Amino acid sequence: GMSFGDMLESATKSAIDTVRKGEEASAAGVAGKANLVDITLATNQAKLTLETVVAVRDSAIDAYNRIASM
Repeated sequence: GMSFGDMLESATKSAIDTVRKGEEASAAGVAGKANLVDITLATNQAKLTLETVVAVRDSAIDAYNRIASM
């Protein structure tokens, strides 16, 4: 099966890819090469992904701090 490290690596790569697609959609919109719906969907997905990554990071830091204080 997949180890925790492998799962974390896969999730991180997926998050980076999603954010990159949001950036590309924004750039295409500025250049007039993408429609507003595609830009909105891609940037919203990137925003949600980033918020999720930050929440997971905060939870991991909190868990580490709790363990360290034992």
